[in-house]
Amino acid sequence: MAGRAGRRGLDSTGTVIILVKDKVYESDELQRMMLGKPTRLESKFKLTYSMILNLFKVRQLRVEDMMKRSFSEKDSQKNQSVYKERISKLKKEIVKNNDVGLERLYDQVEHFFKIRNPYWTKLFSLASIQKSLILGRIVLVHSDGVFKYGCILRVNQVVTPRTYDVFIYKPKTDVISMVNDEFSLFVNFVRRKQPIWDPLTTGYTKDYCYVTLRDIDIMEITKKVIKNIDSQKIIDDIKRREIPRFSDCPPGVSSMNVLQELSKFSHENQCISSCTSILNPLKDFKIQDIDDIEDCCKLKSIYESNVDEDVTSIDFTDRFKNVYEEKKKMKEVENLDFLLSDSSLKFLPDFNNRVDVLNKLQYISSDKIVKLKGRVASKMSNHELLVTELIFRKVITDRPSEEIASLLSCIVFKNKKCSEPELTQSLKEGIEEIKDIARVIGTAQKDAGFDEPVEQYVDNFCFGLTEVVYEWAKGLPFSEIIKLTDVHEGTIVNTIQMLDEVIRNIKDAALFDIGDPILKQKNG
Repeated sequence: MAGRAGRRGLDSTGTVIILVKDKVYESDELQRMMLGKPTRLESKFKLTYSMILNLFKVRQLRVEDMMKRSFSEKDSQKNQSVYKERISKLKKEIVKNNDVGLERLYDQVEHFFKIRNPYWTKLFSLASIQKSLILGRIVLVHSDGVFKYGCILRVNQVVTPRTYDVFIYKPKTDVISMVNDEFSLFVNFVRRKQPIWDPLTTGYTKDYCYVTLRDIDIMEITKKVIKNIDSQKIIDDIKRREIPRFSDCPPGVSSMNVLQELSKFSHENQCISSCTSILNPLKDFKIQDIDDIEDCCKLKSIYESNVDEDVTSIDFTDRFKNVYEEKKKMKEVENLDFLLSDSSLKFLPDFNNRVDVLNKLQYISSDKIVKLKGRVASKMSNHELLVTELIFRKVITDRPSEEIASLLSCIVFKNKKCSEPELTQSLKEGIEEIKDIARVIGTAQKDAGFDEPVEQYVDNFCFGLTEVVYEWAKGLPFSEIIKLTDVHEGTIVNTIQMLDEVIRNIKDAALFDIGDPILKQKNG
């Protein structure tokens, strides 16, 4: 039950050892410790430059294969056989449709909403648009499988993203026999130049309700605002009519007012492509962001383009449904192929970024052959790029041993809050050289796509124990060393132990890779 076998659930029973220092735990506490819900395991796998360089050197195992074996990829790798079976099944179901015109039309509609949905969500976060979405505003919405006009009753600002309670008419029957909500949306968009659903002429039953919609469900915002309405009375009226014994009650005064205004507006503005009451984002909301303007122009171009197909024909919906289902299956196959490929690996972007850095700083060639700097860096266990640059730029080579150890302490010491060390002029110059090199590495990482700012990367190297290590290397007793700083003595000992490993790595690199006897001697 302990160790890897226990964590992976391979052992059904096992021994639990609990260290008791002060008091004996109560039985319920012990039971919770042993049988309670365990903390969720999280992968600690991370890519390092030395890992990448070592794998590039041997070439017996790809970095991608190493990532696949990590715990972070366990779930995705476990599902590989399921993905393959699903792909095989989908490929058998896909029947190639020769309706080229409808396929082109589908691609156009899909492209429209691929641009429109994120653009619309971003737009709805603007103060100018939020101010327009007030009580009584008539909006064009997609609901019940049709485009229809509705009246905003309430804006739910507590939830993120915001939602809108919109008063709408309920049609007698669904106008479209839907595969799903997206299909009806696509069909209605294709028919955007046809008259939309009108409660006065199509399925009018005086039934009404309110629906909670997202911003992307609101297709257009109109100039019309119904004045003097009591949203709470309308909502209460709707909820009361949902009770069976009150379902036939006539609408309340507030509801009747909105019903009349909404039906009148809907009847007068059935053709949305020529409706003059719809607000224009560029003109009415004064959109100034270049990307937003570009997206708006793209959407307008698609929206105003002509549809070559006869969208009013009897068999149009069935034909378009066939194309829709085929395209969705093809898209699913594409997504599953992606999940089976190396491109889906969680750490692949980080890997590509690190390879770019190694290439730019001349650690590897363009075809990923490890160069001399790369062979040296592969031997380092911590901040390999900085240590390697310090060696090759002779920042530490030309210094005495005590200064080398002192400056290298920044590699392993992590405490940023400690007393300021008193340094010699030579050490101060060495620190500035290290910071300059760190900026070069940080800039290369930023250019390659790393999120970490350059100065934040530089701040990773802490020089608080520079004086302490310098005096230690010169032979000052430990009892005197601890008086030079407010850092805890245990941290000092730990730092010196980790520093010893860094120095040994440099010694090995000097001996076996660089062939520098002086550097080896200074780190001996």
